[in-house]
Amino acid sequence: MTNTLRFGIVGTGFIARVIAEALVDAKNCALVGVASRSISRAQEFGQQFGVINSLT
Repeated sequence: MTNTLRFGIVGTGFIARVIAEALVDAKNCALVGVASRSISRAQEFGQQFGVINSLT
């Protein structure tokens, strides 16, 4: 049985994108949320990386 680690990211800057790419590529990891001061940036980031929840 394998467990999936679920992650959320706060922010949508350069480092957040690097981390998101690593999480998407990693086994047993799922990127499930992103938060940003701007809902439009959070939604754009979410669409790019397949994130379920985009929040402010």
